[in-house]
Amino acid sequence: MSASPRSLIVTAYGLYARAAGGALPVSGLVRLLATLDIEEQAVRAAVSRLKRRGMLQSTRVDGAAGYALTGVGARVLAEGDDRIFRHQPADVSDGWVLCVFSIPESLRAKRHLLRGN
Repeated sequence: MSASPRSLIVTAYGLYARAAGGALPVSGLVRLLATLDIEEQAVRAAVSRLKRRGMLQSTRVDGAAGYALTGVGARVLAEGDDRIFRHQPADVSDGWVLCVFSIPESLRAKRHLLRGN
């Protein structure tokens, strides 16, 4: 399953637009998403929906039509950053905690011993 045009646009704004002043030219979005086989019409429709939801607003970027994050859009991305990147130690009250480990092949016997316990 591939990502939706909307989620790809939100990702582009989260990763790149904030560092570039919060705005991207729509032509750049179209070219960027074309590399992922997303049609121009789908990009423009997704941008329009994000604008209606208050995430983006029309602007000019180096003289070209573009879209900038609104205050709401910037807050949504900041909340997402906090949720995704916040490091919070596990607590017993969390319930199950997943522990991931890697033991090299050279220590195969110890790896099997650990799995057995």
